[in-house]
Amino acid sequence: MNRGLKIAASILVLLLSAEGNAQIFSPSPYCSGGYNSGNCLQGGPTNNPTNSVNDFIHNFITFGGNTNISNTNSGCNGGPNNFAFYCSHYMAVNPGQVITCSVQSGVTYAQGFAIWIDWNQDNTFQNPGEQVAATSNVPAAAQWTTLAFQVPVNQASGVYRLRVRCAFATPGTAITPCGAFSHGETEDYNIFVGQIPNNTGPVSGTTAVMPGTIVCAGTTVNLQVNTNYSSGVTFS
Repeated sequence: MNRGLKIAASILVLLLSAEGNAQIFSPSPYCSGGYNSGNCLQGGPTNNPTNSVNDFIHNFITFGGNTNISNTNSGCNGGPNNFAFYCSHYMAVNPGQVITCSVQSGVTYAQGFAIWIDWNQDNTFQNPGEQVAATSNVPAAAQWTTLAFQVPVNQASGVYRLRVRCAFATPGTAITPCGAFSHGETEDYNIFVGQIPNNTGPVSGTTAVMPGTIVCAGTTVNLQVNTNYSSGVTFS
């Protein structure tokens, strides 16, 4: 299109939304790991036996917390490195609570599972005690697997990052939080120790071209962002 196009703010409105099971794909500042197979997206319906790739965490559910995660039938998340941060699913716990996790892979390939929590908030999962649960074997495809961990009894109130990974044909105890594996998926969640802060979860906002702005093909548009989130959000 070679013709300049003048667009009023009331016409051009971009909705930025992270509702429902929305996923934020940027793992920064956390590593995202990777899978040598490439993206786990597939051409047909997710978790269908006719698809050649079903290496993912299909269900992840927790029990025993004050607020629990129930991310079901999620299939392949479709993010870079098969990584997703599910901000709309989170846990709230108290120190000392025992949390039980039920996890299930896709229908085709056996996966091992491992779970980490960044208890010291240093943006890594490498410290002793941060791998909180892992399978010692490789559960069969679509088999429900139960893992459990205890929140440290002296854990300070705050928000911590929880990571769950699966890897094809790999015992959970051999899965690392950041290394590359052949096939699989990585999911991150928030876990709150103590009270859940206000404005937790998905963020929505709107952007609009400023009145009088002329938008042409190939040009850069500067947008003003308004959000309903009161604090702690950075747009770039």
